[in-house]
Amino acid sequence: MTRSSVKTNPVTGRLRALLVAAALTTSLPALAPAATADPLDLTCAGTETVTYSPGLLLTPTPQTIGVNHVLAPCIPATVPGPTSGTTSASVQRTASCLDLAEPGTGQTTITWNTGQSSTFTYNRTVTNIGGNAVTTLTGAITSGLFTGDAAVSVITGPTINPLDCLHPGLTRRTGVVTLTITGT
Repeated sequence: MTRSSVKTNPVTGRLRALLVAAALTTSLPALAPAATADPLDLTCAGTETVTYSPGLLLTPTPQTIGVNHVLAPCIPATVPGPTSGTTSASVQRTASCLDLAEPGTGQTTITWNTGQSSTFTYNRTVTNIGGNAVTTLTGAITSGLFTGDAAVSVITGPTINPLDCLHPGLTRRTGVVTLTITGT
């Protein structure tokens, strides 16, 4: 008997096809949905100005430290949204030029041009790359506009020259800032 002379029962053929299809679908792993990036809510560029009074030296001394960020322009993901923002803080602590690169934690309030505000709580790291001090603030918006969103701010400015820390001391530093806020 040749192969071409064997007749297949149509019911048996359909049953065989259904069994093969069932076996394939139960043995294949479920396909996971494609990964997507968190939505970008806002990105800003800007400047940072830090003042030290009476002036940072190589040895620790009591200082009043003022930190101001001007965040402009900001590009919101949805319009209307903030197009600029500012932060301003002043702290008193003992500091020197040698401890500015230490990691730490902090919190700042961003005041947006819309009249709203956001509290940014972060961890700080500082690295020196090619003559620049790069400070990275990584954390989240813990209250106000964008609450619950992740936030990263990167501040880049010149590495401190130790000669600037001789008497009367370093009184001012400037840098450029980027801020990115993404939904979770």
